[in-house]
Amino acid sequence: MICESTGVYHRRLLRIAEQLGMLTNLVHGEAVAKCRAIQFADHGKADRRDPKAALTVAKVGKLIKHR
Repeated sequence: MICESTGVYHRRLLRIAEQLGMLTNLVHGEAVAKCRAIQFADHGKADRRDPKAALTVAKVGKLIKHR
């Protein structure tokens, strides 16, 4: 599972994913925002587009290892 490292919400989500045996990684929020701006020509907050941008960031290997 890949999620954006924002706030404290990702901690609980990653803990649950690990308990279910999933591999976990994080993507940096700033990288997602910049990718979204390039992908969609959108500089505002767009929660519906964030997952697609996060996946693109992950596909190019820009991951933060979750420990």
